[in-house]
Amino acid sequence: MPKIKVPKSAPSLDMTPMVDLAFLLVTFFMLTAKFRNMEPVEADPPSSTSLTQLPEKVMLITIDTAGRAYFDISGRGVRDKLIRRMAVRYPGMKLSEEQIENFSKMGTFGQPVELLAQYISGEDEQGSTRCS
Repeated sequence: MPKIKVPKSAPSLDMTPMVDLAFLLVTFFMLTAKFRNMEPVEADPPSSTSLTQLPEKVMLITIDTAGRAYFDISGRGVRDKLIRRMAVRYPGMKLSEEQIENFSKMGTFGQPVELLAQYISGEDEQGSTRCS
């Protein structure tokens, strides 16, 4: 008795799990991405071919075309120590613990020492709130 041959067909592959995984990965990367803080001055540094690595604790002073200086220092602990030493050096600058904590979280700033407490509280010299 002859055997009955079953017609062969291409196997089907369900793509639904793969699409779900792709959207899950895209969502994960979107939610865990860290955005770069806005810088007050656009700087166009020259290219470098140095192989020397910069240290983790870096002080950055930027001067714009109008001659205004902007200051930034990396490391939250370093910024905390810096503002405490500034408060000792300039006794007229009264800062609360909350202002010191806010300063240690801030990025680049460019304010005179007399206006620093006002700037940390959220007001700059023109009276408008700062962007961070």
